[in-house]
Amino acid sequence: MIHKIKAWWQLLRIQQWLKNVFIIIGFVLAKEFSVINLVHLVFAFFAFCFISSAVYLLNDVVDVKYDQAHPRKKHRPIARGAILKQEALLIGFLFFMLAVIFALYVGPRALLIILIYFVINVFYSVKLKHIVIIDIFVISLGFLLRLLMGTFALGFFVSNWFLLCALMLTLFLGFAKRKAELLECGDAKEIHTRRVLEHYSNSMLDVFIAICASCTIVSYGAFTVLAVSEFNQQLFYTLPLVIYGLFRYIYLVYHQQKGQDTSADFFGDLHLILAGALWIFIVIMLNFI
Repeated sequence: MIHKIKAWWQLLRIQQWLKNVFIIIGFVLAKEFSVINLVHLVFAFFAFCFISSAVYLLNDVVDVKYDQAHPRKKHRPIARGAILKQEALLIGFLFFMLAVIFALYVGPRALLIILIYFVINVFYSVKLKHIVIIDIFVISLGFLLRLLMGTFALGFFVSNWFLLCALMLTLFLGFAKRKAELLECGDAKEIHTRRVLEHYSNSMLDVFIAICASCTIVSYGAFTVLAVSEFNQQLFYTLPLVIYGLFRYIYLVYHQQKGQDTSADFFGDLHLILAGALWIFIVIMLNFI
């Protein structure tokens, strides 16, 4: 029983629910605090948690043959036979329905975002993950939808500069992930386990990562400097933390063989934890000044 529970925990990627903090970030920066908004935020957060787990289940079912040939992914529950495909699809449908119900409570905009996220990820699992560069843009779009879930779906908005910053940051993380996968594969590259890697090269990814990191810094700076509200302007003083976090993550990818699991990398590195915690502390303090 314990092994089965662990297998389901691994399959549902509960630890990856951390990515849904993008929903909370947009909400905090919008500064629209009320009891009803907080309740809607909680439902929006779990709606995305459920739909993301449903997508992970679908992806593992589609990729089972590739995962079985991969040195690391062969240990996933479906690939190793701990959970049957039929079981995964059934639970995936259940999580999809839970996501729809929770999104409906938030409102029609939330439901629309959830459905768009699910559709693009279905296409991603079947085809788009094998198309160079588009694969990373689809991943980035998923994070932008999370951000919109915490703002647009609740009826308020954030700066376009912040949306651009989020886009560039998620592109940076996506290309860093491909870089980490390429480094793991080595000279052989093991293309049969991740066909899209055939179209990437270390030098090309180095350029992409540098561009995205630079644009993240510039757009975050513009978000604070060009902001109308005094709160957002004060966020300028958190810019050094953003720069340090990016540089630290680049170091982890290039010298510590990290980058394939953003959540694990963040919580496994004291420097990133302290930088993230300090950023959150400053933002919370600014909200109450």
